[in-house]
Amino acid sequence: MKQRKFHILFGMVLLFMLSAFNGKAQEVHKSQLSSVLEDSTSTLKLTTEQHSKLAGVENDYLMDKTAIENGESLKTKETIDSVEVTQWLSILKPKQIVELKKILNKANKPRAIVLARKAWLKAEKDSIAEDFGKDSSIQQMTEYYANQQTVHTLLYNNKRLCDSADRKVAPTCPKILTEVNDQEGNWADKAGIISVVWKNRAELHLTKQQKALIIAKGKEEARQEILAYQRPDSFSFNRANYEADVLPTILSDTQYTAALMIKNLAIAKLKASSAWRELTQNGLVKGLDKDSTIQQITPYYLFQSVIADKYTNQPEIRNKLSKGIAAALPEPLLLLKNAKNVSTKLASGTYSW
Repeated sequence: MKQRKFHILFGMVLLFMLSAFNGKAQEVHKSQLSSVLEDSTSTLKLTTEQHSKLAGVENDYLMDKTAIENGESLKTKETIDSVEVTQWLSILKPKQIVELKKILNKANKPRAIVLARKAWLKAEKDSIAEDFGKDSSIQQMTEYYANQQTVHTLLYNNKRLCDSADRKVAPTCPKILTEVNDQEGNWADKAGIISVVWKNRAELHLTKQQKALIIAKGKEEARQEILAYQRPDSFSFNRANYEADVLPTILSDTQYTAALMIKNLAIAKLKASSAWRELTQNGLVKGLDKDSTIQQITPYYLFQSVIADKYTNQPEIRNKLSKGIAAALPEPLLLLKNAKNVSTKLASGTYSW
């Protein structure tokens, strides 16, 4: 009976120890409890001495946790998690730790399968999957993810240690997952047009070759920006100029224009809303509907921005097209422009009645 109670308490401690991997930590690890408890009894074969030591570790952990919750300790939850796992592993024998990894891998498998299937869907979306077998790839990725989660658990999710461990196990990463992860690197989180193109690759109907080129240029852009940051006195980099040079060589004109419209649409809407406020302040909204007016003037600001981005490196074309856009000023903006001109002349005393 005492032994059974210990296993229950030990399982509770283990539940606290197993922390987040890809979020939703406790929901995931609660489902591990029954299997870990069952296997820890039959497979780990804990000795009486180990039972006693683990009970002491558990007691210290729970006391520290209570003290933290009551504001009576300067320790952090991360600290006591670290100590708990470290002490726990020091009590187990090498063979028991090997068995524990197997138990955790088994418990982590359902979550790993979900991640593997998501990775496969990404591979299909980006034309990577066609070079791999579905069932074998999902199996390989599942095993890799389960092992990775187990390693993170045993390293109590210490970021530095987990990053180091990930680098060491990287050579075991299935090739298909390496390619998927490669396409979701930090370069894709930049604010430039290349990032917009990549995030909207499905909508822009990029070919496999175009995707590969976007990845290569995105990585090069990130590398150049790092160099410019590290060597400000000897190296400079202009993202807008770089993207205006490379994107027309990768995308069709239709794709490039569509990407620029996606990038600038939100800003154009903000400018249109701001113009409406100015129209209101100048008493120029009589007979105008707010929503339809904003909808009418948004394209003006949108194409203005698209031209500025698209022809960054071609000032003559940019200026010519910008003048053409300006000549087609929507009626509400023309009213606002005239009102501003009158105000300026009144303020300067040059207005002629």
